[in-house]
Amino acid sequence: MLVSRSVQNYMPQRLTHVKFSGMTVRDNKVPYIFLAGGDHGDDQEPVGRTIFTLALMTVLIARRIFAPMTWDGGTTETGPDHVYDIAGAMLMPAEQMSTLNLTSLEDVKAASSEFKVTASAVTVRAMRLGLIDQKTAIVNLERLRSEFRNRPKGGPRSPIHPENAVRKYNGRELTVRMLHALDSGGISAGEFCRSICLNHLRPSRIEDLRRAVE
Repeated sequence: MLVSRSVQNYMPQRLTHVKFSGMTVRDNKVPYIFLAGGDHGDDQEPVGRTIFTLALMTVLIARRIFAPMTWDGGTTETGPDHVYDIAGAMLMPAEQMSTLNLTSLEDVKAASSEFKVTASAVTVRAMRLGLIDQKTAIVNLERLRSEFRNRPKGGPRSPIHPENAVRKYNGRELTVRMLHALDSGGISAGEFCRSICLNHLRPSRIEDLRRAVE
């Protein structure tokens, strides 16, 4: 599978008012995952969210479901087809979860750090496994939303370097493979910049892109 992540101003079209978390794209040889990212406007923790969304997208491809998907990690409703449970089992195995003490929100946050997912995802997974009840899960999710809304606002982000933006949108695997094609003479530097970099990099900047994927 190849994975692409949203990078505004470096894609063929700009995403505005994003309503989906990710999209699975059918291909007979190499299926594709696109992660929308960005500001979802739903008061959910960003750290670890991409990992869980990627796991969900992988499960969808395994089940041959190709479509946009919106994952709301701040609700106890996880949808049909057990997709959430499969992704949860991949990232938070039941055997490990069952050994944890999750009686407080701080315990949940510690578990989220261990599993590299959001505290919301740990809360819902614990509820689905019967380790906490639904009432406790709803209280935890509301507290997490409140903490997110009241967090200190950061300053303006540093602009992303063009070579890093191209690598992020294309994904490392595609970028590396196309650099190999360039090196073997299968594609010219001009064509590489047009089709792979969407003209955001000139041939003189290809080496910067190469270093970005090393």
